[in-house]
Amino acid sequence: MTDASLSRFMGGPAPGVEPSPRAALNVPGRNRVLDALPAHERDDLLSLMVRRPFNAREVVLEAGQPIHHAYFPLHGAASLLVYMQDGEVAEVNTIGNEGMLGLPLLHAVDRSHTTAIFHTPAEAFVMTAADLQSALIRGGALAQTLQRYANGFINQTCQLAACNRLHHVEQRYCRWLLMTHDRVGRDSLALTQEFLAVMLGVRRATVNIVARDLQRSGAIRYRRGAIAVLDRRALEERSCECYAIIRNYYEDALGAAPPDDTPARQGRAAAHGSHAYEVRNPAC
Repeated sequence: MTDASLSRFMGGPAPGVEPSPRAALNVPGRNRVLDALPAHERDDLLSLMVRRPFNAREVVLEAGQPIHHAYFPLHGAASLLVYMQDGEVAEVNTIGNEGMLGLPLLHAVDRSHTTAIFHTPAEAFVMTAADLQSALIRGGALAQTLQRYANGFINQTCQLAACNRLHHVEQRYCRWLLMTHDRVGRDSLALTQEFLAVMLGVRRATVNIVARDLQRSGAIRYRRGAIAVLDRRALEERSCECYAIIRNYYEDALGAAPPDDTPARQGRAAAHGSHAYEVRNPAC
């Protein structure tokens, strides 16, 4: 099969995809997996959790090590990293408050094959691996909800692999910023260009050129250790289609925002210091 016939076989360029509304998927102070559960089941799980903050660059899972806890982010973004024998590292996926860190536990796997770090300051509900596995064994909606999330996660992994292979650096830079912006829930992101270069797998000088161009266009403002998103629409226009496709994967997997998410409740959740859930356990 020739390259041209392969292109025709694959259907040619993907049609344009509009992203779902930002607030529909990532509501600061809430977790989409927990919100998809019936209230009584969610309350039972919350009684087994503690709520705690995390620092940027804090490691929560280590490759090859046992998974002791599952993490349900409320805001902030985490990177899944693969380290090579020569010390080189690649980001293979990201997770925010649409999902859960510790997904191998769903499949009765008790060790992580990746290292997970929060690449921004974050907050999450934390429960022990034993409590999560007991909840899965008891049945209910949790297992099915996590399976749907896992399907979206696998689709995201595939999309990112294609994106990193086929799309140029500016598109990937914008996609990465948009995904982080969604999950952090604020316009100022505590990120360095050096860290972004590692996550995108390119030289820092290349990232600096892209950032300067975006700053000149008014899309972002950056200084040492921080990037401010000034114009989301401009970033969406300069991103590849992968941003919208990935968001829509999760919308399909986890459905619309829960009906009890009133604007007042969302407003309280958006203040990161407030509690959007009732938790009987004290925070760590």
